[in-house]
Amino acid sequence: MTENFSKLDDCSEISEDLSAFIDGELAKEQLSKIYEHLLECRCCRQTYEEMKITQEAVKNYFKRSTEEFEIPEKSLKTKDNIIGKIIFIQKEKRIIYSAVALSFLAIISYFSISLINFNSPEKEVLHKVKFTKEKPVLTPLPQASKDFTKELKDKIIKKKTFSKPAL
Repeated sequence: MTENFSKLDDCSEISEDLSAFIDGELAKEQLSKIYEHLLECRCCRQTYEEMKITQEAVKNYFKRSTEEFEIPEKSLKTKDNIIGKIIFIQKEKRIIYSAVALSFLAIISYFSISLINFNSPEKEVLHKVKFTKEKPVLTPLPQASKDFTKELKDKIIKKKTFSKPAL
């Protein structure tokens, strides 16, 4: 009867050290003790075999998961096509945004130049230029009546005013 209890104690000790035995992490004395026990005890030997199979399965799983594998050529072409389309769309967007910004800038420039010209005072022409062979000659214009000068200025101002669009 005491032999059965000692055998159970041995089995529990062996099962605790079985993983270290498989990994080779035990001292020589413990290794020989476990080896002898495995030869005698069928239950512990079965546990040992199961643990060994599990360890091999785990090693093989990690080997397969870390091995390099070839990607099919069709997948690579598909990936390249998708990346090419994305780059094309990004370039297209950039061109569209640039064109919109440029047209907006052109419109703003046109209106600001028009406003500057509209607000600048008109210069009166006091001389008429006559070109001769030697040099240009400035001749004074005949004095027009004040009414004629005023009418001329009014016509120029009317040409520059902007008409508001009807809503």
